[in-house]
Formats: sequence, C-alpha cells, structure tokens
Amino acid sequence: MLRFLTDIHEIIKKQEQFEIFLRNCKDVVKEACVKRPGKKYSPETVYWNKEHQIYYRLGKHTLTSRPIYWNVFGISSNEIVTGHCYEIVVEINFPYEKRTGRGRPLAGRIAIDDNKRVYILHDGSIHQGNFFKKYPDYYQGPTIEVNERDKIRSFALCSVSNGKDIVSLKMISDFVHEIKKVKEIIRSRT
Repeated sequence: MLRFLTDIHEIIKKQEQFEIFLRNCKDVVKEACVKRPGKKYSPETVYWNKEHQIYYRLGKHTLTSRPIYWNVFGISSNEIVTGHCYEIVVEINFPYEKRTGRGRPLAGRIAIDDNKRVYILHDGSIHQGNFFKKYPDYYQGPTIEVNERDKIRSFALCSVSNGKDIVSLKMISDFVHEIKKVKEIIRSRT
C-alpha cells in the first residue's frame, strides 16, 4: 500500500536525493532560461541529459513567496546553450515548508510503499487543466490509483525507485515526453 509523505522533513530528504541523482545524470550544465507561455524566468542552472533528451531545473523556487521546490522539465534533442530559453513541459513540485490553509496541493507527490520504494507521482495538473479530468484518453503513460483524503485518485507515475536509485531517469523522461504529447493534442484541438 502506498503512503504519501506529509512530514516536511521526509519530503526535504527525498527532494535532496532526487536532486543529487538527477545532477549526476547530466551530460551538460549551463546557465539558461526556462519559460512557459507568457512568462520567461531569469537564467538559472539547467541540466541536460543527452541519452534521454531532457533538461531540468531543480531546487527551491526563488521567484515566488510559495515555499516550493520547483523541479521543471523540458525536451531538447540538442545540447542546451548558455543564455538561451527553453520551454517548460512539466513541473514536479513539492513543498519545503508545511503548507497552511486549504489551497490546492502541489502537482507533485512523493509516496512510499511497504517495501520502502519511493514513488514520484503527478496529479495531472498542467497549465491546460487537469489532464486526468479534462482529457482522460490523451495520457497514455503509466498511472497508479492512490487513496488521498478518502478519495481514490489517479496519478501519473513519474518514477519509482529500483532499490538502488531514488528515481529512474528513463521513467522521468518517458513521463516528460508523454506530457509533451498530451499538450500537443490539447493545443491541436483548441
């Protein structure tokens, strides 16, 4: 059975492991911008992995008052270039402080099963809406159902640990590429 991590210290520890693993998978590291439609961010450290053709920006979000880890991912078949801007495909964000109020949870979740395997999950929230609710047939990646607040909900399975590493870069890459396809389908139909 899966259990979501809610203890902020556990989340911080898993985020640190997540960052270390992904930084060790990089082929190139550069100062570059990440952007979404209508918003471009200042240059930050961006990592690129050639085999999986993804780039990522990791760590605390410095441009918001919300206490979140801002883990953004995108796709590029070419090596990233210093100073260039790259489109954000998806964010897998976790809190680093206890959240107050009844606001919507962040899209990223960390869960652990009875065998201590770590699951990185995504609730389906992207800028075009929640793809599980609005576009259930578009997402073809692996999903998992989890009880959250007494409701069974579907989550995209971004990665699951293999016992040695906290995440699988291939699974993360497959998730990022699948979200890109979902967004392209949504854009073509709106």
